[in-house]
Amino acid sequence: MINLLSEERRKEIEDLVNLQGSVKIDDLVEKYNLTRMTIWRDLKHLADKNLIKKIHGGAVRVDKFADFDLSLKSKKIKNTLQKQIIARFAAQNYVKNNDLLFFDSGTTVGEMIPHLNQENLTIITNGVETLLNASKYIPPFTVFSCGGMLKEDSLSFVGKEASDYLSNYNASSYFFSVPGVSLTQGICETDPLEYAVKQSMFQQAEKRILLVDSSKFGKSYPFKVASFEEIECIITDEDLPSEIHERLTNQGVSVEIATMKWFHESRKNEIKHVSKKLKKEKL
Repeated sequence: MINLLSEERRKEIEDLVNLQGSVKIDDLVEKYNLTRMTIWRDLKHLADKNLIKKIHGGAVRVDKFADFDLSLKSKKIKNTLQKQIIARFAAQNYVKNNDLLFFDSGTTVGEMIPHLNQENLTIITNGVETLLNASKYIPPFTVFSCGGMLKEDSLSFVGKEASDYLSNYNASSYFFSVPGVSLTQGICETDPLEYAVKQSMFQQAEKRILLVDSSKFGKSYPFKVASFEEIECIITDEDLPSEIHERLTNQGVSVEIATMKWFHESRKNEIKHVSKKLKKEKL
C-alpha cells in the first residue's frame, strides 16, 4: 500500500506505463489502495497531456499505440511473407488426420488454411475471414463458426454468445495469434472481448499453439491470455532476436523457427510430390 500526493502518484504511474508498456486499473487500485474512479482520473489526467494512452481497463505507452489496434487490412499487409511461412510450418507439422481445430481470427492463423492437406479435419473459428477461406475447402473440411457480436475492425465474432458456443467443443489443438508477447508479462491481448473468446478456446483445447511473427515480441498489453508454461509451443520467424530466443528457451518454452530455407525446401518437396502423383495418374 502506497500513500502519495496526486502529482507524485501520477508521475509514478506515468513511469510505470513507460517501463512496462501497459498497466491495468485494477492493479493500480490495489497498489495505491484507492478507488477505481481516482485511478481513472489519474489516467485521464495523464492521457489529456498525451503522456499515456487510455484504453479499456487501463493504459498503454503512447509510442506503442501506433500499432495498437490495426485494422484487418493493415494486419494482413504487415509481415505477410513471415506470416505465410509460419502458417505453412504450423499446418505441416502440428496438424494430424481427424483433428478438431480451434482457429482464432488472427491473420497468421488464417494463412494455415491453404496448407492443410490432412484428412477429416474439423475447423471451428470465430473469424469471418478464416471462415470464408475454409469454406473453399468444403469438402474435405468440416467447418463451424460461432455467432455473437461482429467486431468491425477484426471481422471476428465476440461476446457471451461466441464464448458459450465455443465452450461446447473439445479441440485437439488451438492455433492463435496475439498482438504482444512479453518476457515478463506473458502472452497479451489488447481487447477484452477478443481476450474472452480466446480464453474460451484456450480452456477447451488439449494443445495451444501460438503463431506470431517476430515483430510481436517485446510488447505487453493489459489482458494476459496465457503464461508460457500453458502452451505447447511458439512458432515464429527467423528475425526473432537471439537473446529473446535464448531467454524463452531458458524458461522452458518450446520455440519453433520457421525459416526461409525450410520454406523453400518445403515448396520443392511439394512440387516433387505433385509431379510424382501426376505421373502415376498418367500411367
